[in-house]
Amino acid sequence: MACLLVCLHLNFEIKAQSILSHKLNIDFENTNIEEILKYLQSKESISFSYSKSVISLNQKVSVHYKNAELEEILDGIFSQSEIMYKVKSGIIILLRKPQNINKLLIAGTIKSIENMEPLEFVGVQLISGSGGTITDSKGNFSLLIKKQELTDSIVISSLGFYKVSFPVSSFMQNTGHIVYLKQKIINLEEVKVRASDFKTFSAGNHKIISFGSIYIDTQGQQTALFIENKKRKKGTIGSVSYYLSKKGNTNSPFRVRIYERDSLTMKPGRDLLNEVIIAKPGIDGGWFKVDVSQFNIEAPVQGFYVAIEGIFPNDYLNKEEDFVDIATSNDNYVPNSISYGQRLGYSNKNGEDTWHLSLAHTWFQLKEQNYNVMISAEIQTKKHRRNKIKNQNENDDKNI
Repeated sequence: MACLLVCLHLNFEIKAQSILSHKLNIDFENTNIEEILKYLQSKESISFSYSKSVISLNQKVSVHYKNAELEEILDGIFSQSEIMYKVKSGIIILLRKPQNINKLLIAGTIKSIENMEPLEFVGVQLISGSGGTITDSKGNFSLLIKKQELTDSIVISSLGFYKVSFPVSSFMQNTGHIVYLKQKIINLEEVKVRASDFKTFSAGNHKIISFGSIYIDTQGQQTALFIENKKRKKGTIGSVSYYLSKKGNTNSPFRVRIYERDSLTMKPGRDLLNEVIIAKPGIDGGWFKVDVSQFNIEAPVQGFYVAIEGIFPNDYLNKEEDFVDIATSNDNYVPNSISYGQRLGYSNKNGEDTWHLSLAHTWFQLKEQNYNVMISAEIQTKKHRRNKIKNQNENDDKNI
C-alpha cells in the first residue's frame, strides 16, 4: 500500500512537471488575462479551471516569450496579479493569493456549555450580512474582516442552541476566544399522535433524473424553487429534499432555507425557518432529504419557497484537497471551474419557479434557460374523520 501511494504521488508530480515544462511561443500586448488563457487552452490544449466568483481575469498584461517553458510564462502572467496556480490531475487550477492587507483575522472556538464538547457547523455571521463562516469538526472558526467592520457584531447560532452575539472588537481583544452555547430545552405537553391521523403528499420538482446542474459556489449564494400547494391543503412542512449532482462536492455543507412568497413581487419573502439548519450530506449524489417536522412550519396554501444556501469555511478557497475535479462526461459537459460546493440538479422543464439570490442580496431569475431546479417538499395534512364520526354516531344510536 505504501509503495502504491508513493508511486501515485510521483506520477502526479511527473505529470505536473511535464505540463509546466511544455515549451511554446506567446506574444500578447496589453491583453486581459482571460484572453491569453483562452488562447493557451484552445491552441496549446492546456486546461485551466477556476471559479469566476473567486478569480477575476480582467487585468491586462503584456507577455512576450519565445521557446519558453509554461511555468515561466505563467509566472510572468500572474506576477502582478492576485492569482496563484497549482497543477492537479493535469489541470492548472487558478486560486486567489491570500490577501490580508486592510483586513483582520478573528478566530475562536464554539463549545457546548453542558458537556464542554466542541460544536461543528455552527453559523458565525456578521450582523451586517457582509461575511460569515462555519465551525469545523473541532469547533474552530476563523474569519477575515475589514477594518471598518470592527464596529459590527457577530451572531453565533446552531440548531438546538440559543443564539448569542458579541461585538467584533471583543474577538480582537482575546485571541483564544471560546464561546459556549446553551442547549434549547423545549417543554411540550404530551399529545397522542397516530400516524394514521395524517397524510403526506409531495410537492415541487421531484424528477428522478437531472438534465444538468447549477453550481452553488459562493458564501451566501442561494437558489430557490417555488413549491406550489396545488390543492391549497392546510398542513405543516415535514421535510425538504434536494437533488445533489455528483459533479459537485457532495460533502460540502449547505444551509436549508424556507421562505414565504411575497404577494407583490412573487419573489421569496419572509423567512419561515428561523433556525439555522446546516446539512452535510456525505452522499455520492442524488436526492437528499432534511427533516424539518420538529419546527411545525405551516405550509402556506398559496405556496412557498425552499432554497439551498452555500456556506464555506474560509479554508475551502485555498486548500487543494477541498477541490473536486470535474471531468468531461458523455453528455459533452465541458468544465470551466473546480467545484468546492454543491451542484444542484435541474430538469429540462422550462418554467418560472426558480429564483437566485445575488451577492447584492437581490432575488432574480435567469432570462434564458431558467430550468426548474430539483427541490421538493413533503407536506403533512390531518385526515378528515367524517366517516369515523358518522360511524361512531350510528353505533351510539344503536346502543340507546
